[in-house]
Amino acid sequence: MAERLGFHLLNIQPVPAFFKNVPGNHVPNRTARAYWAPSLPYIYSIDPQGFRSNGTTQGNDSGQDVLCLGDSYTFGISVNDTETFPAILGSLLQGSDVFRGVKVVNAGSAGAGIEDHLLYYLDKGRSIKKKLVVLQFNLFDIDFLKRGHAYKSKAVAREYVRVKDDLLFNEMATAVFKRLNQIPWYHHIEKYISNPSPTSQLADPAVAWLGYKPLELSEEAKALLSDRNAMADESRIDTISTVWRRYLDIVKRIHRAALDDGADFLLVIVPDVTQIYTYANAPSAVIPAFCELNGIKYIDLTPMFRSMHMNHGEAPFFDPEDFHCNPLGNSAIAASVLARMRKDADGILSFSRNGPYLRYDSPVGVAITVEENGVLTFPANDVVELVHGAGQNLIVTPEAGGDVKLMGARLSVAANARLRLVFKAKQPLEKVAAVFYPHLRDDDRVSNVVEVELRSGGAASRFSTSQSRKARAWTTMENEAALECPMKPTDQEFEVNLAFLGRSGILSEDAHESTPRRFELYLYPVKPRLGPDWVQ
Repeated sequence: MAERLGFHLLNIQPVPAFFKNVPGNHVPNRTARAYWAPSLPYIYSIDPQGFRSNGTTQGNDSGQDVLCLGDSYTFGISVNDTETFPAILGSLLQGSDVFRGVKVVNAGSAGAGIEDHLLYYLDKGRSIKKKLVVLQFNLFDIDFLKRGHAYKSKAVAREYVRVKDDLLFNEMATAVFKRLNQIPWYHHIEKYISNPSPTSQLADPAVAWLGYKPLELSEEAKALLSDRNAMADESRIDTISTVWRRYLDIVKRIHRAALDDGADFLLVIVPDVTQIYTYANAPSAVIPAFCELNGIKYIDLTPMFRSMHMNHGEAPFFDPEDFHCNPLGNSAIAASVLARMRKDADGILSFSRNGPYLRYDSPVGVAITVEENGVLTFPANDVVELVHGAGQNLIVTPEAGGDVKLMGARLSVAANARLRLVFKAKQPLEKVAAVFYPHLRDDDRVSNVVEVELRSGGAASRFSTSQSRKARAWTTMENEAALECPMKPTDQEFEVNLAFLGRSGILSEDAHESTPRRFELYLYPVKPRLGPDWVQ
């Protein structure tokens, strides 16, 4: 018992303290052990200013700082000091001839939302000498808006006192009671232990800064906000448009404040872990359009993270133990931020302009099926038409009692098969995407291969199970893959090419699911405006 209790006492969570006399949000000069998942313990250190330490990757105090704002993804839950994305960015900068000496400040705070980021920046962030501000987004920013802010939520924000606040008594007491709560008899005596009443929010000094009324949400919206898969679904964004508008308005305020301070600004969209397994794009359908309309620089890492998982079998998250980014995911974030950094002849730092805008809202989904007799089915629609479809050695076989139809090679004739589909646009398209479910009958990724190519004009994107480091993931018929390809207004045609080798295939249809898994195109017609109608 003592050993187990001691193990949990070492789980000192990095809870923000919000001291009014410390630049960062944490207890200074602290090194502690913590874990989100017991299998992923990590060590974090807080520097004398109250920020998460970057280990040995610190630059100089030259006033050329990069200030990173965000939640636990920025702070770096489940990773050590040198493995957070701000620390990796700092290391990359110190290894660069152009940016050597630039310091990165990790102002991330676990459990903080977009309102907290605004309040922190207005209260303390503006006084930090910086030339660049990086704001990290995750779906938790939307989720947290339903609960209100946490920053200085006490009536009076107290000052940090070293003698008192360097002690770990509070954290140790919390750990003890956490363990006690797991003991059945403790609940019988808990009511006799007095607990302090919650602090009143009426005297909260942050309320005046925010100037927002609490969100009024429908029961449908509340239910959606409790389901991360639903939150990530772009077809559901109108249900919680009130929440999205609140988030966007606060981003606009942080962006304006950063520019007023002489700093450039970059919004980094880190996808939710659920989005790398499915083609769900709610943040990508809302945020880039908003940024384009308001002149805000951004990076959407959703396509990159999804490709890491689907195309290469690389895991950017600790999933399933933890939904936070692992060192590989943090390295991808840091490299993407570095790629946008610029320094002019006068040594002034900035971010480069946004790349091409890709639309993710209002897709038209059309399924492609091949029957057992080899007949290709593509339903009539107002967006595209199938003008050519030719297959070689294809066969569709029923699986799982006939509910699952698998398209692949007729192995009695040859070990490979092909299918080429050419589509003609009936109206201008901005982008086309293909979503499909590859299947390997065993994890031999050399003898069994599925390849898919999506091509339009001079652009093409490709998928191959042979490139995945986790071929076993494709043996279940449950994992989704996706490709997307931009189209120019002058592009009238696009094509989809499929190739199968050995005991491999693609689900043509799966009637087991309420929404059948199948081979589907997502078409994005040109629209007169960017994003949903309520984005501005």
